[in-house]
Amino acid sequence: MNLFNFSRPSSSTSYPDIGTIAIPIIVIILLIIGVLLSLLGIIIKKNFSQKESNQAMDTDDRHDEWQSNNDDSVNKEECQSIRTDSEGPYGYTDEQEFTQSPTDTSSRSRKNLQYNSETNEVPSPSPLHRPEDRLSSITHSPRLNQNQDNSHHPTRKTVKKNRYVIIAEGLKRGIASFGDVKNAPNRDPLIVLSNKDDSYFPGCVADVIVHENLTIGIVAVRGLSHEENKKVRQDSVAFGVSANGRYLIGSIADGVSEAEFSHKGSYYATQKIVKSVRKKLDEGFHPEDLPWEDITNHVRNELRARGKRTFKIAEDAQDQELDSHLAKVIGTTAEVLIIDSKKINDQVSCIRASLAGDGYSFIISNDSMTLLGSGKETPSGDFVLNEKVCALPKDPGPKYPLINQVTISKNEAIFITSDGIGDDISKPDLGIDVYLCDKLAKPVPAYELIKITSYLAFQSHDDRSMIIVWA
Repeated sequence: MNLFNFSRPSSSTSYPDIGTIAIPIIVIILLIIGVLLSLLGIIIKKNFSQKESNQAMDTDDRHDEWQSNNDDSVNKEECQSIRTDSEGPYGYTDEQEFTQSPTDTSSRSRKNLQYNSETNEVPSPSPLHRPEDRLSSITHSPRLNQNQDNSHHPTRKTVKKNRYVIIAEGLKRGIASFGDVKNAPNRDPLIVLSNKDDSYFPGCVADVIVHENLTIGIVAVRGLSHEENKKVRQDSVAFGVSANGRYLIGSIADGVSEAEFSHKGSYYATQKIVKSVRKKLDEGFHPEDLPWEDITNHVRNELRARGKRTFKIAEDAQDQELDSHLAKVIGTTAEVLIIDSKKINDQVSCIRASLAGDGYSFIISNDSMTLLGSGKETPSGDFVLNEKVCALPKDPGPKYPLINQVTISKNEAIFITSDGIGDDISKPDLGIDVYLCDKLAKPVPAYELIKITSYLAFQSHDDRSMIIVWA
């Protein structure tokens, strides 16, 4: 027996590997660091957003303070956010009341000056508003409420200026609003096709051209009621120039709402009016000597012939019976404006002729608007806004054609318009006359002309058309 023979440890005994322990520790540390960084980022973002919001609020406060110092008619309570809502008979906006009485009611309710048909003169216009009442607009960039669902009804931030507000969000951005417009549709316009033939009829047309130092604006926009009822625009406009380039000829027509194809009647009437007047001028007639009754009868005959072909009416139909039938199908009003581009003593000679219906004509001068004539004007000078229209091709009546001859000077303008705008102007408490005087005092581009005539106003849903000439 060997006392010095000690046994060695068994080789099967194992100890933990340092590498296998370090890896999970490192992963845990990295996760902790990631969580800490995320919390730090959230805190920084929250502080930055709060700072940005405070700066934006401070900017608005400084703007309101500046505005109140420059326009006493505006205060901070008048600047308010309006959220659209799908309530009310039209749809659609749930806006607060904007019918606060103006400070100077006498200047706001003053009637438009009227053209004197006996002396063939227009009275010297007086301002409809004081310099401090001049209209202007300031539009804020809207800050949407993050806690509010804006996917279908975006917040519209508007700023009230005197008697109207400016919409600052959506497709109606930049459009002026007058009074309580809760019933005004605020949905996106739909594609509307013409009846029967499914042809597309544009919702609005506009153009601005320059000829011999004169600027001519032409516009027609579809009314909100037609947008809502999926009907095409029934107002039409047409424009032409005489062969020698001297005379400008414009025509507007308003198809009657009850007639299913009145948009075709108004379009055809304006085209034929311009063509007929141009032919007479090219034959040597002067504008003041034009045979307007012959021109009216020519347009009526053209509408009859077109109606017979389109609607397959018997050729032997009596004119009176045929006219009554067609008036219910393609009935339309008709207005004409002729401008002599050859200035005499720096003045422009103008002829306005109303062949049928309820159109209007006005002159803008020195920040005021003068009524030249209207088919709805009574002998007493009042207006009948619901007067029944005797539409072409029917006999328009003994008082037609209505002819006015007038001259305008530099920085003045003359325009003819359908009752969609004319009726609004004849309501002095609405403020459309003051608004248009301000916006149309000088020539504007075509896109501005569309925006200006697309204003929202209480109970104003009809199509609007206008031809304006700036001297």
